[in-house]
Amino acid sequence: MAVRVARNLLTDADRAARRRPDTVPSQAGDDTEDDSGLDQVLDRHLVSGALQHLSPAHRTMLVETFYRGGTMATIARQLGIPDGTARSRLHYALQALRQYLQEHDPIGR
Repeated sequence: MAVRVARNLLTDADRAARRRPDTVPSQAGDDTEDDSGLDQVLDRHLVSGALQHLSPAHRTMLVETFYRGGTMATIARQLGIPDGTARSRLHYALQALRQYLQEHDPIGR
């Protein structure tokens, strides 16, 4: 889901950029639908870099939830914290990730 959040942020930034008038007309070949996997590689790189800037507690929650597929109950047990604390950490971890990605958005600049 962290990748999905990053992708959604990038999509939003792209849509916002498209709303702005172009100073130079775009070429017909610019909007290719070629799915070479570059988008996925860039998304992974962007999210990986963002995760490194989060606190260890937030990073752990995101990795355990979205990369390893853990449930809140399982993660809370593993970390020795109450379920509510796990949910709260996940909420703030996503908020921190979203904020970092928005502040360091290469497309929105």
